[in-house]
Amino acid sequence: MNNKKLFEKLDTMQSLENNGRGIQCVKNAGFDFRAGDIQGGLQTLLIDSDKLTQYPEIEDFIHDNLIRIKMDWDMLDQDKKERWRIGNKLI
Repeated sequence: MNNKKLFEKLDTMQSLENNGRGIQCVKNAGFDFRAGDIQGGLQTLLIDSDKLTQYPEIEDFIHDNLIRIKMDWDMLDQDKKERWRIGNKLI
């Protein structure tokens, strides 16, 4: 699954929680991801990880999938990161 599909799945999962109101910290991370700020989105999820403990499926999804995205992102050189941000595309 590519990163764009991972972000979409996470967004769909969170939107089903809290009687359709979703999970605000996951929504906030989604805004960062869509804006091309992978690091910011991951940081938001890390900072607010205590709020996710009541959503074990989402917590597992983040752990199983988004950790790989961080490793992929860290391995990109600065030029590729900048082109990715400018193009506002998901890798």
